[in-house]
Amino acid sequence: MIPKTAGTVLSESQVRAFQKCNQLYAFGGDVKYNLNASIFKSTIEMMIVDALKKPINNPKLSFPKYLQRSMVKHKVHEDLLFGQIQDMMSTMSYRLTDFWDVFKADNFIPVIGPRHFRTIVSKTPIDVYVSCVFMQKQNKTLNILDFTPHSSEHAQVNDVMLYIKMKAIEAFQRKDKRITPVKIHSVGLTEGDVFLYRSFTYKNLQQELLERTTKLVKGIEIGMDMPSLPCKFYSCPYRSMCNPEV
Repeated sequence: MIPKTAGTVLSESQVRAFQKCNQLYAFGGDVKYNLNASIFKSTIEMMIVDALKKPINNPKLSFPKYLQRSMVKHKVHEDLLFGQIQDMMSTMSYRLTDFWDVFKADNFIPVIGPRHFRTIVSKTPIDVYVSCVFMQKQNKTLNILDFTPHSSEHAQVNDVMLYIKMKAIEAFQRKDKRITPVKIHSVGLTEGDVFLYRSFTYKNLQQELLERTTKLVKGIEIGMDMPSLPCKFYSCPYRSMCNPEV
């Protein structure tokens, strides 16, 4: 049978949309980062790009510079008042410090900056976005930095893109029994700007999630169309279209 995805390449946003609700995927919806998460993500990515060119001395002292550049990129000065911008800068500075303290970036060497990779799951090619690939100084393990758009830990740890991204990068890991397999670090912010961080290897990803990933992509391939009832996504713009009685 020719899959419904024949001739197309799925984006990670589409895969996440299908995982959340296949009707959201069918209507062309996606799973997006909120504003603060977008600023948090692009601030760190800007630092990574510069660090690939030249090591950054005292990264924590550089947070304000990169944070301001990120806020300009997202045009927050056009939409927020001065006091709101100051509050945002203060909150983001704390979250960036949380990231630096937990991730322990001094233990890693950045080798690849923000870019897309392509991998195949079942019969379907999927484009994935990776913010950075680091090499661990001690054991040469490749470590993926991934920013989750999800705002809860439950959604973060059950995100099928964790496995798909590790699959995309594992081809670059040198095959050596002494080297730990690829590791992924998932970071993000909740709606209340609480810092989220979890790290995973193939070994500690739940077997259920590994199986669910292939099953989910196969569901996209066969055109699975089963609305989630009762709909619990109250802010979904397509809610009234797939469930008119709501």
